[in-house]
Amino acid sequence: MTSRNQVWWVLFFVVGIWLQMVLPGVDMLIPGLILAMQERRPMQLACVFLITVLIQEGLGTLAFGACVLWYLSVMLLVVIGHWLFSTRSLVFVILLGLAAGVTRYAVTQLMVSLQDAALDNAVLLKECAIQAAVIPVFWKLAELSRRWGLLHGHSA
Repeated sequence: MTSRNQVWWVLFFVVGIWLQMVLPGVDMLIPGLILAMQERRPMQLACVFLITVLIQEGLGTLAFGACVLWYLSVMLLVVIGHWLFSTRSLVFVILLGLAAGVTRYAVTQLMVSLQDAALDNAVLLKECAIQAAVIPVFWKLAELSRRWGLLHGHSA
């Protein structure tokens, strides 16, 4: 990755973590993972995946693996969606956001049941609905900021 690209990702993570403090229970880093998949740079995707998983697993309250399972599920949705849609279209990302919200709900329910932990289902439903709405918005903002950098001579 170029240094400008690295700076962009550092800023993305800083803003994403800050937004997670504003919207607790909502993963603001997954739009970056989606964007990294869309850019089709394997090394960049590997770095973004690793950093994102380490951050989210460190911040999470469930046992290790819940975030990995959810991220891999969303990545699988992107791969499957690639066969049906243009993965850079807003319509695709809106549908992906909805599917990611449902997937997050299912993964969280699974992990909570495996840990025999207590869960407020109403709170989880609210967080998953917010998650579904936030993914396309934050993805679009991230994508526009990357595109803006490319149009102004910066390499993303």
